[in-house]
Amino acid sequence: MPALQGDFGGLEDLAERVRKITRPGFKEAVARRLTGTAIKLLADEFRKSQNPYGEPWAPVSRNRPRDIRARAARARAGKPPRGDKPLIDTGRLRAAAVGQGAGQASGGMVRVVIPVSYASYHQDGTRRMVRRQIIPDRAGGLGPIWAGAFRKEIELAFLQNMKPGGGKAAG
Repeated sequence: MPALQGDFGGLEDLAERVRKITRPGFKEAVARRLTGTAIKLLADEFRKSQNPYGEPWAPVSRNRPRDIRARAARARAGKPPRGDKPLIDTGRLRAAAVGQGAGQASGGMVRVVIPVSYASYHQDGTRRMVRRQIIPDRAGGLGPIWAGAFRKEIELAFLQNMKPGGGKAAG
């Protein structure tokens, strides 16, 4: 009767690496990574003045009296007018984004919160304000930018944990 012979020590190592990525700790570590990725993606959106799907935000119209006075003061001082980037007036909205992952959220979920009272007006738009979407929504899904970045992080975490020797637990 034929017998299977060989060194099967590597098989047990592979089995342990597979067990590691099925444990809850792995999901939580990946959620922490994705939370950091989401915050970076938001910073990129504000820098590029675009929504999560790569479409540019509508330009701003600065006709408030304080904006007119500020432009006039800069002109009198011989300074060029400031570029009006959408959603960046005080910087408060841009700086407020908080990611919640792993311990704060259940089941390895990633959640991005912008705890500024007027964030929803920009996210959804109003009767008088054009929509300048900040985070992906259910209707549009993650889109190619966010989905691609998340996929890359998940694959990296998986590969790091599947290396012989085990690597660190994704975080």
